[in-house]
Amino acid sequence: MSVRHPARAARLLLRLRTGLRRRAGFCLRRLSGLLSARRPAARSLSSRPVPTRRVLAALCAVALAAGCAMPRTPVEQAGPPRDWVLTPGAEEVYSYLVFADASRRGDNRTAGQALERLLQLAPSPEVVVELANYHWRAGQLYKARDVLKKGRVDYPHHLGIALLLAQMYLSEKRSDDAVLTLQTYIRQNPENFDAVHELAAMLVQNKRFAEALDVLKTLPEERRNPDVRYYFAKAYSGLGLDKRAVEELKKAVADDPEFLEAWAELAFVYEKTKDYVAAEEVYSRLIEMGGAESLGETGFELWNRLVDINLKLNNPDRAMQIVRQGPEDLSFRLKAGVSFIDHGFFKEAGEILKPLAEEKPVKPEVWFYLALLAYESDRDLDAAAGYLAQVPTSSPHYERATIFLGNIREEQGRADEALAIATAGAKRFPEQREFRLLEARVYEGRGEVDKALAVLDEAAAKWPDDVEVLYHKGIVQEEAGQKAEGLATMEHIIELEPDHADALNYVGYSLADSGRDLDRALVLVQRALELKPDSGYIVDSLAWVHFKRGEKAKAWEAIGRAVDLVDDNGTIWEHYGDIARAMGKTIPARKGYRKALERGTDHDEAIRAKLKSL
Repeated sequence: MSVRHPARAARLLLRLRTGLRRRAGFCLRRLSGLLSARRPAARSLSSRPVPTRRVLAALCAVALAAGCAMPRTPVEQAGPPRDWVLTPGAEEVYSYLVFADASRRGDNRTAGQALERLLQLAPSPEVVVELANYHWRAGQLYKARDVLKKGRVDYPHHLGIALLLAQMYLSEKRSDDAVLTLQTYIRQNPENFDAVHELAAMLVQNKRFAEALDVLKTLPEERRNPDVRYYFAKAYSGLGLDKRAVEELKKAVADDPEFLEAWAELAFVYEKTKDYVAAEEVYSRLIEMGGAESLGETGFELWNRLVDINLKLNNPDRAMQIVRQGPEDLSFRLKAGVSFIDHGFFKEAGEILKPLAEEKPVKPEVWFYLALLAYESDRDLDAAAGYLAQVPTSSPHYERATIFLGNIREEQGRADEALAIATAGAKRFPEQREFRLLEARVYEGRGEVDKALAVLDEAAAKWPDDVEVLYHKGIVQEEAGQKAEGLATMEHIIELEPDHADALNYVGYSLADSGRDLDRALVLVQRALELKPDSGYIVDSLAWVHFKRGEKAKAWEAIGRAVDLVDDNGTIWEHYGDIARAMGKTIPARKGYRKALERGTDHDEAIRAKLKSL
């Protein structure tokens, strides 16, 4: 089954290029004049046989059929060489044939010169596009742009030239110029709905969804074919209007039941909105339709999505059936195994992954995923480390395996080994930040906060906008007693990534704990909780913000949820005791302080004093 790609720009440009080849058909109509050029008076054609028109036509036809390249077989020449003076029509044909032959031979310089001459002799949109493409392929973007800009003036109604210029701007990440190019074309050609469609597709691809909708809505209803509805859906989905996206996609597949991309997008939107039953049905239908074979990489992913959806529906038996039916491909089986691990179905994950270690030779990535299974299922750190040790240094998976092994050694309390892995890894893979983070964590765990901070300062200098590096730096700054610096680091993270839940929570809690800017603290913590609604630590921050604002009832309700979510944190239980004591709830307050002491804090004596005061 063939796949229709909704964006038609590539097809339009392909037609333009083949149009240039078809234009060469004029050689068949003009061959009779090819040698009727003016000749020097002292020379005669009788000394050299002139091919008949039938022979020339056959030669030209062969050249066109072979990519318009003339054969390079030497032609025996009778008599001395002659200088022909070609008619304009003959020179036009000759320039085209020189271009075709030079292109076939890879002689780009000659091909470009022939195209330049052809544009002078027989200007046309097809030649403009071919010449621009030639300059683009040669890396001469400024020349390509100049050719297309002039072509836009000479042929303002030709969509292909505008599309190629827009695509060139996109390749330079100049999306505004690309959009402006098509907008200008549409103003000049308001009835060209193909241009409107292409502009909308471009806006969607650049995530300018609201603008895309505005453009698409200018299309009359009778022009809203399945392709157009597909882009309507992409724009709606990008804006979070998933219900409208589903409506458009249903119309698209109703009009064209074999529109695989629309079916795939429909399944994605269903999955995005957690309608897993509907998503499972559509993914299954796509596979039955042959979408897995026709959609390339997207189709290959259908099998993995279908496995994952059934696991979300708590249907591991159906998911295993899909694995058995799926492609005999290592990457598919590895991804399927990871999905089972992620959803806690370790037995089934083992049935998928362990047989892969019996195939010889064993692929290095298999050892990595077996280590992941051992780590997640039984917390068998030694087994996981054993698997990772079998990943060879030559493998592209060695870097990930080394990071994993270093984290395991840190978790095992084997700090010296973890530090050795981190420092060696940082030298071998200097662009991998994880080794520096591991190094900092080891120092932090040893209580060598200054060394941890020094490592993180170096990492932050190398990756100044990496929010994970900055977040760890902020935490260590606080541990080092640099609370103001830590808060400033977290504020910077929020500037870089406004939806970084942990940084939002940190700043909100810090403001509340110091009794400052409580309105902003509430906003920050509430936003963090929207992003991580099941985080007991953020719920605790919310309770503490309410408590500092004097909203005791809200604080009590929130702290109750916090200890339900996180039972093993001494600070959260201390907050429980503080809020209960403020509300006159003596028994719950004692419970909170006792639990805080059982879990441990860094100020147990102060908690004992609170307990004695009750």
